[in-house]
Amino acid sequence: MGPSGVLQALRAICTRSLSSNAASKSGQTMQTEPKSTPNSTLDAVHMSVSEIAERDGVSKTTVSLHVKRLCEKHDLHVERDHLGRVRKVNVAHYDFLRARFSDPSKVQAPKRELPVPGSDSYDEATRRRAWYDVEKRRLEVDELRGALIRRDRLVEAISSCGEALVRPLDLLSQEADNLAEIHTREGDHGLRKALRALGRRIRAEQATALKALAAGAQREDDPLPDNGVCTHEPASEIPR
Repeated sequence: MGPSGVLQALRAICTRSLSSNAASKSGQTMQTEPKSTPNSTLDAVHMSVSEIAERDGVSKTTVSLHVKRLCEKHDLHVERDHLGRVRKVNVAHYDFLRARFSDPSKVQAPKRELPVPGSDSYDEATRRRAWYDVEKRRLEVDELRGALIRRDRLVEAISSCGEALVRPLDLLSQEADNLAEIHTREGDHGLRKALRALGRRIRAEQATALKALAAGAQREDDPLPDNGVCTHEPASEIPR
């Protein structure tokens, strides 16, 4: 599929999203959409287990097992009927997760496009492929955004952790006189025991400080703006 096909698909997504938001903000009650047809956007990226099995040249049982496992472990996007049974599978998400988590030694047969009946089969296949590619790119972008670490937050976290680890080391100088007294009174053996006890105390205080930092830390970063530019002033360098 060429760039123009992807562009048209993205434009359609944006148009639907803007229309939905406008209706919600105006307080109007949106009309119920008619039942999905084979030409709907939804069906363009959703297939039944039977269709996926036919496309991949494997049994329905194999696909069902994959779908069940991916739903349980990786939240595969599926549609269910009123009984909770899987009716449709987001095939772009299915392929994305299979490529990411499947066993290379058990790769299924190469995928082939399903034939689309009717005189518009070529246009229908092109449209389906366009929506499939758009959905796949969306999943890839979402994954990349989740893997990104903001530099300013990373520098701040490193600095805070460094301070939390270094601060308890001041106990060494504070306990110097006490350690000298123990060495005079109990010799080398007594000093070693005192140093081991002091080491445990320092490690305990470091662990407590790090746990306090983790408890008060923001669980997730604020979402980046659409242009991807961070609004916070980044630190000039990572502390050494």
